[in-house]
Order: sequence, then C-alpha cells, then structure tokens
Amino acid sequence: MLLGIFASFLGALFQSLNYILTQNCQQKHSIDGVKLLVAIHVGIGLLAIVPTVVFGYWQLMTLNLIWDLLLINFPYLVAQYLLIMAIRYSDASIVSPLLALKIPVLAIISVMFYQAGFSAIQWITIGIILTIAWYFSTLSGSINTKPLLLVFGASVGYSLSDMAITNLSHKLLDGSPIEQSFATICINYFACGVMSIPLIKPMKVKIMTIYHARWVALAWFIAVIFLILGFNISGVVSGNIVQSLRGVIGVILAYLFFRKQVGHPMSIWRKNLLQPWECL
Repeated sequence: MLLGIFASFLGALFQSLNYILTQNCQQKHSIDGVKLLVAIHVGIGLLAIVPTVVFGYWQLMTLNLIWDLLLINFPYLVAQYLLIMAIRYSDASIVSPLLALKIPVLAIISVMFYQAGFSAIQWITIGIILTIAWYFSTLSGSINTKPLLLVFGASVGYSLSDMAITNLSHKLLDGSPIEQSFATICINYFACGVMSIPLIKPMKVKIMTIYHARWVALAWFIAVIFLILGFNISGVVSGNIVQSLRGVIGVILAYLFFRKQVGHPMSIWRKNLLQPWECL
C-alpha cells in the first residue's frame, strides 16, 4: 500500500510538471491545441518504442488488444485536448487542482458499474479534497465557466481511461505490478504514437513542434507510469485521492515557473496559502 501511495505521489508530481510545461510550451512557441496534442503523442511514442522493442513487449500486441486500446485512448485523447484548451483559456495553476474532479467521477462510476461501496467518511473525505482543490485553484485567480466545463469534461475522460488502462494492466501479463504498469504504458503509448504519425501532415505539425514538445512528452510518460503503478497497487480511486496533491504541487510549480509573469512577491503567495489556517 505504501508503494502505491508513493507511486501515486510521484505521478502527481510529474503530472503537475506536465501541466506547467504544457503552458510554457504553448506560450513560448504559440502551438494550438490539436498540433500540440499530436506532437506530444508522437514524442511519447518515440519514447515508448525503445523499451517496447528491447523488452519484447511488442509480442503482446495482438488484434485482441485493439478494443482495449480504443477504450483507453479515445476518452484519454479527448480529455487531453480538453485539458490543453482549458490551460490555454485559463492557467495551469488554476486548472491543475480542479482535476480533483476525477475523484467523485471515479467514485460514482465505481458505484454505478462496479458495485463498489464507499463509507460516509470516504464521501466526506472526497468532499474535503474537492474543497481544498478549489481553494488552491483560486490562489492563482478565478476560473471562467468555459475552462471549468472543459476541466470537468477532461476529468470524465481521464476517469474512463484510468479504469480501462488499469483493467488492461491486470490482464496483459503475469508479473509484478511494476512490470505490468511499465509494459502496459509502453504498449499503449507506442500504439498511440503510431496512430498519431498519420496526423502530422494533415494537422501541419512540424518536426520542430515535436522537438519543442519533448519535455511535455517526457513528463507525461513518466507520470503515467507512476500513476498506473499506483492504481495497480492501491486502486484507481485511492490512487486519485493521493494524486489530488497535484493541486498543492501545481501552485508551487506555477510560482517557480511563472512568478515573473504573475508579478506577485512570494510574501503574497505565502499569505494566500496560509490564510485559511490562521484562524485554527
């Protein structure tokens, strides 16, 4: 269980870093949502091809996997696009904490379709996490209705994808949770990269665009390895509860990356961060 919690925390760390790098890449190179989405997944596919070949995971890629890969990647790609657009219309430090919306979405899906049960304390905990996530989001400013709806849509897509990829990981091969997670991510993103290549020309994605998105791709590739490892060990809902820490991490990273653009001294950030606790 401790390994699952630690893996989920590392996944949250790299996921938060990915959101910041996405915003930085968009601002620095003026890449629109679809082009960036294609560039990132071509880059992740290039990262995944080496271990897929070296460790022989390509032998697990059969026709039977097509449906599983569609269940994983269709909602995932839709969610990625919605998230990129939400960051474009808002800010990474505002959007990142609000992805805690995944937690109640996952809980509801688990109850409705997988007969999972949650105690009153667990539901209260989920409510507290959402409240804290909303607070950390407001540290960097208010969010308009459009990006909020985009974040909610992304949360639904990510939730469906998380459950599908966890199911595939459990049945893909016999082995440790670490090997199952790594093999699943390599196969999935190798396939995703291959499917993205035909989109390069019609979407007018340049080779330099893929190069500019390299750090975004690397951060996401590392993040999902830890995320799926956390899901395998501690469960999808529990893993996402730990990942809600990305709200705190996102605010800290936003300050480190964008403090000059924001223009607020550290004293104001510290005051905003500690203000709710001063009355306790």
